[in-house]
Amino acid sequence: MPLTQVLVAEPCAEKRQYRGGNRAKPKTKIGRILVTWREAQGLTRADILRKVRIKISEAQLRRIETKKVSRADIPLLFEIARVLGMLPEEREVLVSLLNVREVRQVDPDYVSRVKRSAQRWAEHTRLPAFVADDMSDLLVVNRLMLRLLQKFGYSDLVDEWPKHYPYNLTLYLFSPKIDFARMVKDEEEWANILKQNLRFFRYVSLPYHDECYWHGLINMLLKHPDGYVGGRFYDAWLRLQREEQEYELPQRWPRFNRMYRYVLPNGQTITVSSMVTPEPTQYGMLYFSTYHPADAVTARFFAELAEEVERTGGPYVFTLAQWPLTNKLKDGRMPSEYLKPCRFPPLTNGG
Repeated sequence: MPLTQVLVAEPCAEKRQYRGGNRAKPKTKIGRILVTWREAQGLTRADILRKVRIKISEAQLRRIETKKVSRADIPLLFEIARVLGMLPEEREVLVSLLNVREVRQVDPDYVSRVKRSAQRWAEHTRLPAFVADDMSDLLVVNRLMLRLLQKFGYSDLVDEWPKHYPYNLTLYLFSPKIDFARMVKDEEEWANILKQNLRFFRYVSLPYHDECYWHGLINMLLKHPDGYVGGRFYDAWLRLQREEQEYELPQRWPRFNRMYRYVLPNGQTITVSSMVTPEPTQYGMLYFSTYHPADAVTARFFAELAEEVERTGGPYVFTLAQWPLTNKLKDGRMPSEYLKPCRFPPLTNGG
């Protein structure tokens, strides 16, 4: 059975009961990830010891899983990760966690400063813009971005978004309510968009594979109320697992962009360039994204969009998800529930 399907059978690995002498609860992030992956595949420590290609004792494996991991253990980590079926980039992320200090208590003043900075950036960006975190959750989104989405027939955003429009960016790609696929007419281009986004999602989410929050996200993707989302996500995930096993993502990303084409209800086509700038923080990366017009037609469309937003008034920036991960876990809500308290003013002019 594929790993993802096994993992979602138990939505919260953190609440797993560790019983018996060999069931000590892992104390480190790396240990919890290794135990989660091993148990998800039904493997014991003895199975791992039989399959590794370098000499490792049961005591060493138990120490790595339950007590302490050091830089001297890197060769062992790579070999254990290989046996568990991790891809090359996932092994690199696992090893990179040796340099990460786990955060149990966040600094509220620092979090507030980062959020205010993101809000000011979105407020002063006169283009559709949003800020996402390592888990691809939207922290901040401006009104132009919301209006752009409403242009595609979502005029009942206030009522429908909490039920059908979760903010997780991966869900956007697979949701039939949004139907991004219809905006990309070329099947090969659409397949590439899915592949690139899933690679990124898989890469950045590895450090959270033992967390309740990650299990909640995967449950939403595989067991979405619409059903259609789960099937499309599962098929795309399996295809990615089978293809290009040696693909590796760089450790640091420069400013980069993707191109999207949108067909408006009146038949007009606009082309946008999604520019993304990664910014490091104490609690992981934030990604500042803006949609830029790629041609004259789109520039005029964006100008009209800005005029509509100006006429309707109301707040220009909305704060959505909890951040960082510690606050998400404390909050205890699943992704779609974050939007329930939000009340987006309906935008009716020019729709």
